[in-house]
Amino acid sequence: MGKRGPQPQSKELKELRGNPGKRALPDSPSSDPDVPECPDDLLDIKSIWDEYGDVLKNMGVLQKSDGIMWDALWRTWAKYKDIASRRVELDEMVDAIGGEEDLDKISRILKLVTRIEPLEIQYLNTLMRLLDHFGMSPSSRSSIQISKPQEEDEFTRFLKEQEKIKKVK
Repeated sequence: MGKRGPQPQSKELKELRGNPGKRALPDSPSSDPDVPECPDDLLDIKSIWDEYGDVLKNMGVLQKSDGIMWDALWRTWAKYKDIASRRVELDEMVDAIGGEEDLDKISRILKLVTRIEPLEIQYLNTLMRLLDHFGMSPSSRSSIQISKPQEEDEFTRFLKEQEKIKKVK
Protein backbone atom coordinates (compact mmCIF):
# COMPACT_ATOMS: atom_id res chain seq x y z
CA MET A 1 0.00 0.00 0.00
CA GLY A 2 1.39 3.42 -0.95
CA LYS A 3 1.56 6.56 1.10
CA ARG A 4 -1.71 8.36 1.68
CA GLY A 5 -2.46 12.04 1.48
CA PRO A 6 -1.04 14.79 -0.70
CA GLN A 7 2.39 14.51 -2.28
CA PRO A 8 5.15 15.96 -0.11
CA GLN A 9 6.37 19.37 -1.23
CA SER A 10 10.00 20.39 -1.59
CA LYS A 11 11.76 22.38 1.09
CA GLU A 12 11.95 25.36 -1.26
CA LEU A 13 8.18 25.39 -1.82
CA LYS A 14 7.58 25.09 1.92
CA GLU A 15 9.90 28.06 2.53
CA LEU A 16 8.10 30.11 -0.14
CA ARG A 17 4.77 29.30 1.50
CA GLY A 18 6.06 30.64 4.78
CA ASN A 19 6.20 27.29 6.65
CA PRO A 20 2.75 27.70 8.26
CA GLY A 21 3.29 24.76 10.65
CA LYS A 22 6.44 26.43 11.99
CA ARG A 23 8.07 23.01 12.30
CA ALA A 24 11.74 22.74 11.51
CA LEU A 25 12.24 21.94 7.85
CA PRO A 26 14.41 18.90 7.32
CA ASP A 27 17.67 19.36 5.49
CA SER A 28 17.01 17.86 2.12
CA PRO A 29 19.59 17.44 -0.58
CA SER A 30 19.39 20.12 -3.22
CA SER A 31 21.37 21.33 -6.16
CA ASP A 32 21.97 24.70 -7.75
CA PRO A 33 18.99 26.52 -9.26
CA ASP A 34 19.07 25.89 -12.99
CA VAL A 35 16.86 25.42 -16.03
CA PRO A 36 17.61 22.10 -17.74
CA GLU A 37 18.42 22.18 -21.44
CA CYS A 38 15.39 21.74 -23.70
CA PRO A 39 15.67 18.51 -25.73
CA ASP A 40 15.73 18.72 -29.52
CA ASP A 41 12.36 16.97 -29.91
CA LEU A 42 10.65 19.71 -27.83
CA LEU A 43 12.11 22.75 -29.60
CA ASP A 44 8.62 23.90 -30.64
CA ILE A 45 7.86 24.67 -26.97
CA LYS A 46 11.36 25.87 -26.03
CA SER A 47 10.20 29.44 -25.39
CA ILE A 48 7.63 28.25 -22.82
CA TRP A 49 10.18 25.80 -21.34
CA ASP A 50 12.69 28.63 -20.82
CA GLU A 51 10.16 31.25 -19.70
CA TYR A 52 8.67 29.17 -16.89
CA GLY A 53 12.06 27.66 -16.13
CA ASP A 54 13.56 31.11 -15.51
CA VAL A 55 10.68 32.09 -13.22
CA LEU A 56 11.03 28.94 -11.11
CA LYS A 57 14.83 29.10 -11.15
CA ASN A 58 14.75 32.64 -9.80
CA MET A 59 12.38 31.49 -7.05
CA GLY A 60 14.84 28.70 -6.20
CA VAL A 61 12.25 26.02 -6.97
CA LEU A 62 13.71 24.57 -10.19
CA GLN A 63 17.09 22.92 -9.72
CA LYS A 64 19.51 20.87 -11.80
CA SER A 65 18.28 17.69 -10.14
CA ASP A 66 14.70 18.37 -11.34
CA GLY A 67 15.62 17.81 -14.99
CA ILE A 68 13.74 14.55 -15.47
CA MET A 69 10.58 15.85 -13.80
CA TRP A 70 10.79 19.13 -15.76
CA ASP A 71 11.17 17.12 -18.98
CA ALA A 72 8.17 14.95 -18.05
CA LEU A 73 6.09 18.08 -17.38
CA TRP A 74 6.73 19.57 -20.80
CA ARG A 75 6.42 16.26 -22.68
CA THR A 76 3.03 15.81 -21.03
CA TRP A 77 2.11 19.40 -21.93
CA ALA A 78 3.11 18.87 -25.59
CA LYS A 79 1.15 15.62 -25.82
CA TYR A 80 -1.92 17.13 -24.13
CA LYS A 81 -1.79 20.13 -26.46
CA ASP A 82 -1.54 17.82 -29.49
CA ILE A 83 -4.46 15.64 -28.38
CA ALA A 84 -6.62 18.68 -27.56
CA SER A 85 -5.96 20.25 -30.97
CA ARG A 86 -6.84 16.97 -32.73
CA ARG A 87 -10.07 16.81 -30.79
CA VAL A 88 -10.94 20.37 -31.86
CA GLU A 89 -10.25 19.38 -35.49
CA LEU A 90 -12.61 16.39 -35.16
CA ASP A 91 -15.31 18.58 -33.60
CA GLU A 92 -14.95 21.03 -36.50
CA MET A 93 -15.25 18.15 -38.98
CA VAL A 94 -18.53 17.04 -37.37
CA ASP A 95 -19.84 20.62 -37.52
CA ALA A 96 -18.87 20.90 -41.20
CA ILE A 97 -20.67 17.71 -42.21
CA GLY A 98 -24.31 18.13 -43.05
CA GLY A 99 -27.13 15.98 -44.28
CA GLU A 100 -28.25 12.45 -43.49
CA GLU A 101 -26.04 10.85 -46.16
CA ASP A 102 -23.01 11.76 -44.05
CA LEU A 103 -24.18 9.87 -40.95
CA ASP A 104 -21.54 7.22 -41.61
CA LYS A 105 -18.78 9.86 -41.59
CA ILE A 106 -20.16 11.39 -38.41
CA SER A 107 -20.27 8.02 -36.63
CA ARG A 108 -16.62 7.30 -37.62
CA ILE A 109 -15.52 10.71 -36.36
CA LEU A 110 -17.46 10.28 -33.13
CA LYS A 111 -15.74 6.92 -32.58
CA LEU A 112 -12.41 8.73 -32.87
CA VAL A 113 -13.60 11.37 -30.42
CA THR A 114 -14.59 8.70 -27.90
CA ARG A 115 -11.08 7.24 -28.19
CA ILE A 116 -9.35 10.61 -27.84
CA GLU A 117 -11.46 11.99 -24.99
CA PRO A 118 -10.17 9.61 -22.26
CA LEU A 119 -6.58 10.25 -23.40
CA GLU A 120 -7.14 13.98 -23.21
CA ILE A 121 -8.48 13.68 -19.65
CA GLN A 122 -5.65 11.34 -18.65
CA TYR A 123 -2.96 13.74 -19.93
CA LEU A 124 -4.71 16.69 -18.30
CA ASN A 125 -4.76 14.92 -14.91
CA THR A 126 -1.09 13.99 -15.24
CA LEU A 127 -0.25 17.55 -16.27
CA MET A 128 -2.06 18.96 -13.25
CA ARG A 129 -0.14 16.66 -10.86
CA LEU A 130 3.18 17.65 -12.45
CA LEU A 131 2.29 21.35 -12.24
CA ASP A 132 1.57 20.90 -8.53
CA HIS A 133 5.07 19.52 -7.99
CA PHE A 134 6.54 22.82 -9.15
CA GLY A 135 3.95 25.06 -7.49
CA MET A 136 2.53 26.04 -10.88
CA SER A 137 -1.18 25.57 -10.25
CA PRO A 138 -3.46 28.07 -8.51
CA SER A 139 -4.15 25.69 -5.62
CA SER A 140 -0.48 24.91 -5.00
CA ARG A 141 0.47 28.58 -5.39
CA SER A 142 -2.30 29.99 -3.19
CA SER A 143 -0.35 29.52 0.01
CA ILE A 144 3.05 30.65 -1.28
CA GLN A 145 4.28 33.80 0.40
CA ILE A 146 7.22 35.51 -1.20
CA SER A 147 8.91 38.17 0.86
CA LYS A 148 10.73 40.95 -0.93
CA PRO A 149 14.48 40.84 -0.46
CA GLN A 150 15.70 43.38 2.02
CA GLU A 151 17.72 46.21 0.59
CA GLU A 152 21.32 46.30 1.73
CA ASP A 153 22.26 49.17 3.93
CA GLU A 154 25.36 51.25 3.22
CA PHE A 155 27.44 49.47 5.84
CA THR A 156 26.78 46.03 4.30
CA ARG A 157 27.69 47.35 0.85
CA PHE A 158 30.88 48.83 2.32
CA LEU A 159 31.83 45.46 3.85
CA LYS A 160 31.23 43.66 0.56
CA GLU A 161 33.42 46.17 -1.27
CA GLN A 162 36.16 45.61 1.31
CA GLU A 163 35.94 41.84 0.74
CA LYS A 164 36.29 42.35 -3.02
CA ILE A 165 39.36 44.55 -2.48
CA LYS A 166 40.93 41.89 -0.20
CA LYS A 167 40.37 39.20 -2.84
CA VAL A 168 42.05 41.30 -5.53
CA LYS A 169 45.16 41.82 -3.35
